[in-house]
Amino acid sequence: MDPSKLDEDAFVAYADRTASFISSLRPQDALELHFSTVIELLRTRYGPAVDTAMSQEATDPRVPGSGLSRSIRSRVAAHTDSSWMRRTNMVGVNLRTVGSFAGLVKYLLTVPSAFDSVHLLPLWEPGVAESLYGPASWNLSTEFLSEEMAEFAPYLTTPERQLRATTNLLHVMGRTVGMDVIPHTDRYSEMALGQPAHFEWMQVRNGRITDHSDAVERTVSEVVYQWLLESGPAVPSKAELLPGDTETLFDLPESDRAELLFGLPGDR
Repeated sequence: MDPSKLDEDAFVAYADRTASFISSLRPQDALELHFSTVIELLRTRYGPAVDTAMSQEATDPRVPGSGLSRSIRSRVAAHTDSSWMRRTNMVGVNLRTVGSFAGLVKYLLTVPSAFDSVHLLPLWEPGVAESLYGPASWNLSTEFLSEEMAEFAPYLTTPERQLRATTNLLHVMGRTVGMDVIPHTDRYSEMALGQPAHFEWMQVRNGRITDHSDAVERTVSEVVYQWLLESGPAVPSKAELLPGDTETLFDLPESDRAELLFGLPGDR
């Protein structure tokens, strides 16, 4: 965006902590800021914690939250229940509105600190209708990947790493982060076919329910297993995990079963 249109005093007030947000910055203008500019602004306001939040180690999704520096942990990390939610002011954000993980950080420059919690609407891999409310899997959607974030740090190339980086930054900004885990899926989702016992099944013919017993779920499980035998594992190197019967398939760890049936995260 045109720098001449920015209210420099408002940026200075934010950087030196005189103001909790950039009052004259419209959300649509915030999204046009370059990510590196936003990081510099956050560094001025919050100091070294910003670089810690963006570091390669801290953005590794395999590192548990308890293993992160205290400077980038959630302020409610020590809570053992959700009672803190009764005293928080939460703002909900649809990532499709702000475009990307980087867009979320930019947008929050326009939100007063009184809103101290961020509720992220569904961000999982969407199903055939591309609806975020009918996810195909528990894998993160790749549509929110930020090229700017990847340019800033070459290791930030996956949605998992970018989400961790974003969450770290929001923690530095004093905000808690929650994700919307919705209890419904796309019709032929990985969740449903990979774990049939977790769902209610029925057989329908000519618009009428003909069977609503537990036997339908067992039939679905058997069909999935037979399909796997006929098609082979989605990840060929996992062939040694191919089980000898239906029951063994669904006793496998979820991650192994998902790779056999659907492939690696990111495969479409």
